Amino acid sequence: MNDGEASLSASAAAALRHIEQAYQELERCVAGAPLDRAEAAPPADLLAAYLCLKREHAALRAQYETDMRRWLAFKQWWKARLREKRRRRSARPTASPARPAPIKLSPRKAREQILQHRQQVREMMHENPALFKGLGRYSAPPKRTIPRHAPDTPSTAPAHPSEKHTHDCECCRDYYAAVGRGTSEAPAAPSTKRHKSVDPTPPDYWNIGFPSTQEDAPLVSETSSDEPL
Repeated sequence: MNDGEASLSASAAAALRHIEQAYQELERCVAGAPLDRAEAAPPADLLAAYLCLKREHAALRAQYETDMRRWLAFKQWWKARLREKRRRRSARPTASPARPAPIKLSPRKAREQILQHRQQVREMMHENPALFKGLGRYSAPPKRTIPRHAPDTPSTAPAHPSEKHTHDCECCRDYYAAVGRGTSEAPAAPSTKRHKSVDPTPPDYWNIGFPSTQEDAPLVSETSSDEPL
């Protein structure tokens, strides 16, 4: 045996050992798997593999044909339903129904209906009079005790003593609600408040300059001493 044949036999032996190790590893994996050994085992030859693939293809083909038959049946049912719906829609009249002709009543029947309606109204008024309480010309005017809005300026009317002050703005209201009002600012409030009563006349309007009693005495004596003309 020459060197080439020796190297070839050595490589073939190494390949056989590798295949044997792979087969042992495959046997170990198949033994630990939950599937059956006969199903998990690799096929012995190409013919067995081909037959296995052919059986799987036949099973998939049968499942596909079954699903296709179900889909065609559903499609036919859906088309039949749409045709029935279109037929009912086309058979439905599109024009509005004609208004029934008014029934002409005799004077006696009309009078009976009027009296019956009045009786029903009287019964409703007796059960719930508030439904028929109107606001006619003789109705009492509503008495409003709550003002419509908060006054912006102080009121000087004697009937509203509680409205002689203005309300704080939103910022001041939130500030005093969070901090609270102090007592040191109370004495200075009357001198610094904005809303004060305005005099109807200018300053010193009533200082006319009439003489006092001491200034008036000499004038009176002079007038009394004068001789009449």
